[in-house]
Amino acid sequence: MRAREFIIEGKEKYEGITIEMSEQQGPYNMQLVINALTDDGKLLGFVIFNIGDSRELDPQELEVSEKYRGQGVAKVMYDYVKSKGYKIVRSPDQTPDGKYFWDKNRGEEVNVWEGRENYNGINMLLQSDEDEVFVKASAGSRELGHVLFVIDGEYLLPQDLEVEPQYRGYNIARKMYDFVKSKGYKIRRSGNQTADGSRFWDKNRPEQNVWENVPQPGQSSGSPTQFAPGTKIQNRQMTASQIISSIPGVPYYNNVVDDWDSKDYSWGVTQKVIEYAKYLKQHPESLANLPPIQVVNGQFKDGAHRVSAIWLLQQRMDPKNPLWKNAKLNVQFANKKVLESSNELVPANQIYASVQKIHRALDDFSEGDLGDRIYWFDDYKLVNLPISKLNLDEHWVDEDYVEDYMNHIADSKHTMPPIVFDPIAGSIIDGTHRANAYARLGNKTIPAYVGNTKSQYYGQRDSD
Repeated sequence: MRAREFIIEGKEKYEGITIEMSEQQGPYNMQLVINALTDDGKLLGFVIFNIGDSRELDPQELEVSEKYRGQGVAKVMYDYVKSKGYKIVRSPDQTPDGKYFWDKNRGEEVNVWEGRENYNGINMLLQSDEDEVFVKASAGSRELGHVLFVIDGEYLLPQDLEVEPQYRGYNIARKMYDFVKSKGYKIRRSGNQTADGSRFWDKNRPEQNVWENVPQPGQSSGSPTQFAPGTKIQNRQMTASQIISSIPGVPYYNNVVDDWDSKDYSWGVTQKVIEYAKYLKQHPESLANLPPIQVVNGQFKDGAHRVSAIWLLQQRMDPKNPLWKNAKLNVQFANKKVLESSNELVPANQIYASVQKIHRALDDFSEGDLGDRIYWFDDYKLVNLPISKLNLDEHWVDEDYVEDYMNHIADSKHTMPPIVFDPIAGSIIDGTHRANAYARLGNKTIPAYVGNTKSQYYGQRDSD
């Protein structure tokens, strides 16, 4: 981020930050420039306004250095300007980012960002005015998710909930809702929810605390699987680098390194990984006793904290020690059997997140009905489904994809992700190419998530 060139008009300490304010000649009119600085003169961020009549300011450019985002720098700059008697108005030619910033933060009417608070290992920013409550969850400079509520008497009505795709499955939505309720708010169902919002409410029932029903960060990133008799398990010795580069879905290892670099230890996952790494550094002999990393049906299942700890040691904490680069972990690859999983139900939101990670054509979510069809069931069972029940010609098939899958299946002992199947329509929701590959290799069954509890939305689409 480059500093702005201008004639300095003065510096002033405001809410713990040095503020430098000046005027400069813009392309068409005079501009007000605000720089936020550290005590030693380093630039934290800046904002540029066009100066209009009656001390009205039109925001043109706002930037906060990545290292300092989420720490209230934007709030201080906006509040400082307003403390000088200026009025901030909405720009008619905002960029998309500017429009999003304004819509969420209402620069003219309220403080841009209120102070952040650590809640259950996540930084929460809560902003409210007479009409709305907005909450953003973050870890360091990374936004994890946000939720917007409309105030209706003594209740909040959820209008907009989003968790960034890479952080879904880590209880972010639940923690945002619980954080809001910890502030004394009551949440009830909105009368004009979107289809996704309605499904979310039905699944998670905020009056009982929103939940995502997936493995949570803690001693382990997932639940170690107890395999049924007869399950084929392939054991491999792999380094952390090999695991990260070849197994899909290993979470947060790079995020932890980023947190280490920025000295931000507020995220519970980062805290736990550092704890593991310190122990391994002091007791390297314990590497031999670590539980196996588990990969089930082609997806990373358990061991993310262990992998992330070794990665952190290799990249930052102890990079000169060749042990961490060469240390090999036992990795179990398994195809989960029906006997072991027959009583295990997987919620639709977890199926949705899994499919979104592996599906080749993401337009099928945004422009098609793939997401709707997944949510036609509240939950799914993992079974070994007879291929004879599948219509392999139901959807168009790309022969190159099928060939790639056949080679992968033959090489990795059947570790492809399960397909998703609608038993009412007898239709493959996701996995047509995998199903064709399994069939051509002579398999009689295929791992599949089969719809279990029919949703009240069965057959409906967002366009209905």
